[in-house]
Amino acid sequence: MAVLLDFEKPLEELIEQRDKAQETHDKGKVDMSDTITQLNKKLTTIKKDLYSDLSGWQKVQISRHPERPYTLDYINAMTKNFVELHGDRNFGDDKAMV
Repeated sequence: MAVLLDFEKPLEELIEQRDKAQETHDKGKVDMSDTITQLNKKLTTIKKDLYSDLSGWQKVQISRHPERPYTLDYINAMTKNFVELHGDRNFGDDKAMV
């Protein structure tokens, strides 16, 4: 399951219900497509409400989310032959910079 922030906890139960319904549907036991569609619509509505009025701290939490992609993730998706360029090594490399 994805890492949820504290203000996203209301989504947790709906996500679990949707995942269980999807698992049941995938196993072919019961046709759960209507239930999955309804849960996805409900999740979308709640997400819109949650993210429409974020506080400053909540925006910081999103920007520091542990599953947020890093620059190297984008670079590796765009190219296979990435070579990091280094400076003159008088001082050292900044590990935060790619």
